[in-house]
Amino acid sequence: MQKLLNTMLLAVGLTVVAVPVTVLADTTTNTSTETTTQYTNGSVITTKVKSALLSASGIDSNDIKVQTEQPGVVILSGTQQNQAQINRAKNIALGVQGVNKVINNLTIAPK
Repeated sequence: MQKLLNTMLLAVGLTVVAVPVTVLADTTTNTSTETTTQYTNGSVITTKVKSALLSASGIDSNDIKVQTEQPGVVILSGTQQNQAQINRAKNIALGVQGVNKVINNLTIAPK
């Protein structure tokens, strides 16, 4: 019984290790010019922008999708209730360290 348990734990451990390695392998074999460092920095910027939007008042951050396509370039998409919220979301994103440009594809939600 102990041997079976040890085998199962080893299998789970290998799976946990294999998943990040597979993700890393996918980013390093990408045919675009994006490097692993750029991908990581993009992920960090995306996370920071999402966090800033979540903690902001006056906008519905659940309806905003955030992407970082190039280092420092953030794309916002989704909907908000009015133009003031769209502008506020853009300004919040621009205030995040590492963001140099925001492509604001947010639209006003239909009523």
